[in-house]
Amino acid sequence: MSSNLKVLQVIPKLGYGGAETGCYDIAHYLPENDCGSGESRTLAVVVVPDPVVPEVEGPLSVCLGQISYSVEAQDGINYLWGLSSGGTLTSQGSSAVVNWITPGTHSITITPSN
Repeated sequence: MSSNLKVLQVIPKLGYGGAETGCYDIAHYLPENDCGSGESRTLAVVVVPDPVVPEVEGPLSVCLGQISYSVEAQDGINYLWGLSSGGTLTSQGSSAVVNWITPGTHSITITPSN
């Protein structure tokens, strides 16, 4: 006996529509299997926008040693900092410190997520 759910309709809630950010009800998902169908149910879903990739603030040309970098913090967003090479990275939220130990061209990256 197999069991599955059929989504019969997506209903915008609170004046939102399409694939926009907002609250939606997935209405009339219908549990069914080989023996028949169950009662339809509603599942509330919140669609949030992708976070904006912020511009990293800090010097482009530096000497060896510790340099601070930051981005403008956005509510509800986590930041993953990365360093290609050339030093060590310590980060906390929207700020990071790089201890540059090797001369050359290196990259700092930041990936926001929600």
